[in-house]
Amino acid sequence: VGLISAGASLLVTGMLVLSVTNAVVGINLDLKSTWEALKPHFWRLVGTAILVWLIVGVVAAVIFIVPIALIAAVAFASSSGDSLWFLSFLLLLIPLGIAVTVWVSVRLYFATLIAVVEGATPPTALRRSWTLTKGAFWRVLGRMLLMSIIVSIVVGLLGGTISAVIMFATSVLPWAVTAFLLALVSALVSGLAMPFSASYTSL
Repeated sequence: VGLISAGASLLVTGMLVLSVTNAVVGINLDLKSTWEALKPHFWRLVGTAILVWLIVGVVAAVIFIVPIALIAAVAFASSSGDSLWFLSFLLLLIPLGIAVTVWVSVRLYFATLIAVVEGATPPTALRRSWTLTKGAFWRVLGRMLLMSIIVSIVVGLLGGTISAVIMFATSVLPWAVTAFLLALVSALVSGLAMPFSASYTSL
């Protein structure tokens, strides 16, 4: 489900960035025209997205897994004062790791869009995103957070309301049908919010 969701989000983002950038100059593309415009850039888009996910994933894994493994090893090995100091130091690395992961994610945030708009290869798209976000980290991060908050509120209110109605109907619906409807509502509401996120990022 996660892979399908990520793939759908990537496809919608790629199509919307073309639609939005063309609309800015007065060209309105229909769905078929947008797909035709995206096809030459499709594999560059996929390759760039995979590269971004790998880089962020490796950074997060190194920063989080290594300290956690060391904490576990030290905790099981000893309970002396020296080990407590070492554990405290490792615990301080976790917030630092979160900060580094967020920093890398923001610096590479526009790479997939650049692969579509500028037709750049994955390495070039990563370098271009790094250049575009230079000196603009806090501005980009703030906009990302604002978008996430708005989407979360809308999805939460809409999805929560519909889910509550479905839950009230559990007395007349089989459990399997209720579970299916709840999952379907969650997917549909998230899908409705996806174009907003992609358009906001494109702009």
